[in-house]
Amino acid sequence: DLPVWSKKPPLTDALLKRVHGDLAPEAKETMAQARKTLEAAEELMKTDAPLQQDLRSSLRDIDRAADSLRSLTDYLERHPESLIRGKTEEKP
Repeated sequence: DLPVWSKKPPLTDALLKRVHGDLAPEAKETMAQARKTLEAAEELMKTDAPLQQDLRSSLRDIDRAADSLRSLTDYLERHPESLIRGKTEEKP
C-alpha cells in the first residue's frame, strides 16, 4: 500500500488538468500582453521620444504665453486707461 499522503484525490487530477490546459495558456498570454504594454510605456518615457519632445515644446510655449500675460497685466496696472484709449506711443 502507498502512504496516505502519496494518494491524490480524484479532484486533484481534474484540477491540475484544468490549470495546465486552460489557465496556463491564458496566464502566458496575459503576461505577454503585460510585457508588450510595459515595453510601449518604456518607449514613450524615453527622453528622445516624440511625445516627450512635443511635451517640452508645449511647456515652453505655455511659459512664453504666461510671460506675455504677466507683461500685459503689469502694463495695465500702470496704465489702466489704455483699455479705453489704447496704448500711447512712448516718446524717446
